[in-house]
Amino acid sequence: MIVLRNRRLACGNSKLKVYADDIETDSAAVAGYLVVAGAGDPMEDGPPAPIGVTVLPLRGAEVGLQRIFRHPIRSWALEAPRGFVDPGESVRAAARRELTEEAGLDCAEEDLVDLGTVCPEGGVMRARIALFAAPDCRPVAAAREDDIGIGAFHWMPLDEAVARAADGGIEDASTALGLLRLRHRNCLESETLLHGKTGEASKGTVVDE
Repeated sequence: MIVLRNRRLACGNSKLKVYADDIETDSAAVAGYLVVAGAGDPMEDGPPAPIGVTVLPLRGAEVGLQRIFRHPIRSWALEAPRGFVDPGESVRAAARRELTEEAGLDCAEEDLVDLGTVCPEGGVMRARIALFAAPDCRPVAAAREDDIGIGAFHWMPLDEAVARAADGGIEDASTALGLLRLRHRNCLESETLLHGKTGEASKGTVVDE
């Protein structure tokens, strides 16, 4: 059992805080162990509430993914729409909001498919991300294009996206795990989630820069 002896706030912003923890066990001690947590996390014992969401937009047998340049890894990534949960907001409401803000799409809240949660890096981050699939998405607004690093939004065959997640072509943890969990859920109510017809707007394979 790891015992927390002291905690100091190192830095933070409106979304995240970084703490330096002094921890120990019966046989070892570490000073200044860095922990990243949600800005509103009370830092109590036990698993944290989800601080973010990732939502897979679905249109028949296609999934919508966003190309985005991620500064920390200095590389382009292929990701599902995702973002933070606002204070007082439910994870389902956050999923719909991110779907509209990032992809210009919407889905009825009751149609969202719960794909569980993921801890993106339990060794450093005190964070859980809620995963959803959004079937039968419909366009409601223009996709956001003013965020830093934003590239094009693409529809691609779900089978291709799942294959990329399985072979490492999609490295974003929440996107890859969401795709694999969606494939695994062969008991979904709507056959279109896995076996629907490909939409006419599909452009096929996305070529990463």
